[in-house]
Amino acid sequence: MLTLDTRGSRDVTRAELRSVAPPHRTRRYLPVAHAQLADYVAERMRATLGKGPYRERYCLSANDQRFFGTLTFRDARLPEGVGLCVGIRNGYDQRVSLGVAFGIEALDTEAMAFDPRHAWTGARHTPNAWAGITEALARRETLSEITTWWTNRVTATRGRALDETQGLGLLCLLPLTRVQFALAKERWHEAQERTLWGLYGCAAVGGKRGAVDLQLDALLRLWAVLCDHYPREMTGERVTP
Repeated sequence: MLTLDTRGSRDVTRAELRSVAPPHRTRRYLPVAHAQLADYVAERMRATLGKGPYRERYCLSANDQRFFGTLTFRDARLPEGVGLCVGIRNGYDQRVSLGVAFGIEALDTEAMAFDPRHAWTGARHTPNAWAGITEALARRETLSEITTWWTNRVTATRGRALDETQGLGLLCLLPLTRVQFALAKERWHEAQERTLWGLYGCAAVGGKRGAVDLQLDALLRLWAVLCDHYPREMTGERVTP
């Protein structure tokens, strides 16, 4: 899985990324500039989808040595209100390898979800690492498979109706603080869509209260807990009786 730990980081624009120069190259260490990765993903996806990102978020941490970001694109192959989200990461400190993951984002609540089978990480800044990134982004058939997979997941979670009590019970199981839980509960009380997908959106809104930066790890934990209780809908895996 492409984990994106954003603790202690700061939000930046893509233009600001260009001011962070990569370290010197050696024969075995070939660092990729943060801005180069972000620019390449944006342009590669534009070439594939025919449009630029709907939403971009980038952050830097560890004295700008580590970079994390997400780019969200509208894609007609996905259900209404859902965008294709590409998560990327990079590091100059030789502790974080290049990585890219494909997932989805609810355009209204900004709730994101990723799956390990749609993530690629490479060795730390070797020539093969950049080659793997470019190959992963160049496969049009891969994007088609990913959008189909996530369409099935969103359809299944939207088809799983929950009453108010069931939703509150699930919220109690999620890793939320009291303040976050209160906001998620309030959103669930007011929710028009009483489904598993709607609950995830409410939980994501609550989970970002008091959080900093992208907080993707927090959203991934919320998704993982719901997978434990509704594996068929959330992941498509068969449930053993």
